[in-house]
Amino acid sequence: MPKVVFKVLWDNLKQGNNFHAIVKNLTRTGRYYWVITDFDVEKDDKGKIVGYTGRRKALPESVIQKIETLYKTLLEIENIKGEKASKLYFNSYLKE
Repeated sequence: MPKVVFKVLWDNLKQGNNFHAIVKNLTRTGRYYWVITDFDVEKDDKGKIVGYTGRRKALPESVIQKIETLYKTLLEIENIKGEKASKLYFNSYLKE
């Protein structure tokens, strides 16, 4: 998983924004699986964040293929030019 995906996710959650993220998870047996997770921010009566709830759903193979390519590119950018460059690329991708 590219670090930038988690950074964008947590930046949004900490700002109180609900967020959707596609995540590649690792099982205890060493296998991977892909899910889209809908994250909801829980707030108290004063609007203070008190928790987060995530609901996961399986992804169609066609979506996995597209995201896998994007995440591979983001990881390559992170390894060569660093997280800042990866974030710039990811933000540009999201705006398209």
